[in-house]
Amino acid sequence: MQRLLLASIALFLMILLAGCGGGGGGSSVSPGSLPAASSYWPLKVGNVWQYELRTAQVTAADVPPPDRVTHRIIGTETLANQEWFQDQAESWHSSAGPSDPNATTTTVLLRETTAGLYYYDNLTAAGLPFVDATAVMGGHWTAPASLPYTWDLVDTNASITVPAGAYDGCWRIVMHVPQTGAADQLWERWFKKGVGIILERYWSDPTTAVDDMDLLSSTVSG
Repeated sequence: MQRLLLASIALFLMILLAGCGGGGGGSSVSPGSLPAASSYWPLKVGNVWQYELRTAQVTAADVPPPDRVTHRIIGTETLANQEWFQDQAESWHSSAGPSDPNATTTTVLLRETTAGLYYYDNLTAAGLPFVDATAVMGGHWTAPASLPYTWDLVDTNASITVPAGAYDGCWRIVMHVPQTGAADQLWERWFKKGVGIILERYWSDPTTAVDDMDLLSSTVSG
C-alpha cells in the first residue's frame, strides 16, 4: 500500500512539473537513438550482441579467463533532458555458460544522434564521441571537457570477417588513450551500420595487440 501511495504521489508530481513551463510548454527529452538501419550501434531495449573474446594476456586470477562478452540494452535514463541507453556488458566463460559464477557485469550509458555515437563519462558528465558521423575519411576528433582522448577515422569501407559472418562497408575507427611516459594505448573498432561493433581490438601500445572481441551473433531491431 505504501509503495502504491508513493508511486501515485510521484506520478502526480511528474504531471504537475510537466505542466509548469511558462509559455515554453516545458522541456522535452532529446531522443537518444536512430532507426537501426542508420545506426552505428542500434540502441533499442532488448537488442543483444554476443562476442568471442580472444586474449593474449591471462593472469592467475582468471580461472578460466572469460572468453565471451554479451552486450544487452536493458533500459534508458534521462540526463539533462537527453535520453541515454543502458548497455550492460557481461563477461563470462563458454564452459560455464551465461550463468558462470565468475561472470562480471558492467553497465555504461550510450546515445546516438545524427551527429554521432556517444559514451557517457561520469567524471566529466559529458558524452565522448566514439563515432563522429559527420567525419570523412582521414577525419580526426577529440573528446570534450579537455579529456586527452582522440579518434581517427582510418577507413570508411573496410571489409572484415568474424564468426558472425563477413561484413563490408565498415567504418574503422582508432581511439588513442595517452599514457604517462609511454606510448598510447589504442582501441580499434569496426562499426557496421544496422549491426553495431563487428570487431574491437585493444592494443597496449601501437605495436602490441592484446585482445580481440569478435561478433558471434546479434539480435537487433528498431
